[in-house]
Amino acid sequence: LCDWSSDVCSSDLLPAALATLTDKQKYAVTQYYCNGTKKNQIAKEMGISKVMAGRHVKAAIKKLRQFYGIED
Repeated sequence: LCDWSSDVCSSDLLPAALATLTDKQKYAVTQYYCNGTKKNQIAKEMGISKVMAGRHVKAAIKKLRQFYGIED
């Protein structure tokens, strides 16, 4: 996990940040970082491949970093 993930998951700005994501990105990133669900399980729940689940998480993190102004 990223050092900032616990802060982001409990942030007052989280609803606004999550609103910038697609439904798939939102589901994948919250399951992975906030609930600790493995990508294999996320993929199974979403009916997609593990690779695609990882891409949704990665795209979501990119958008959340932009929202919070965090550099890579």
